[in-house]
Amino acid sequence: MLFAGAPASDVNSFIAVKTGTLVGVAIVIGILAFIVIIIRVLAIRNGLNDANGALGQLACGNLNVQMSKRLLKRKDELGSMAKSLQLLQNELRNIIEKIQSASNDVLTAGVQLGDMSAQTSENASEIGNAVDDIASGAVAQAEE
Repeated sequence: MLFAGAPASDVNSFIAVKTGTLVGVAIVIGILAFIVIIIRVLAIRNGLNDANGALGQLACGNLNVQMSKRLLKRKDELGSMAKSLQLLQNELRNIIEKIQSASNDVLTAGVQLGDMSAQTSENASEIGNAVDDIASGAVAQAEE
């Protein structure tokens, strides 16, 4: 028999070397992928924590909370959420300013109403005194 290939031991050692190299590369890629995943997960977690902290402060009534610039610059859903939270904060401020303005208007109108009521009471008292004077004069004339 005639054999035109490489000896089996050479082929087996070649396959073993290539398999070892392939396994090594796979392990390195797996480790790199794991590191990238951990970094991304930590970045997402930190963004969620920042957004949650800002939302908690808004819920407690703190309208002066500052959104993280890092969070606002993000191009993902967390950045969109941070921008929406900032918009909510601005809208709540506007609503409160309008309520304060309306409250001041009501207070001013109440003071004016109180002044008018006092003036009306004073006028009614003067009219009552005038009616008493007229009645006294009429009684005096009737007695004469």
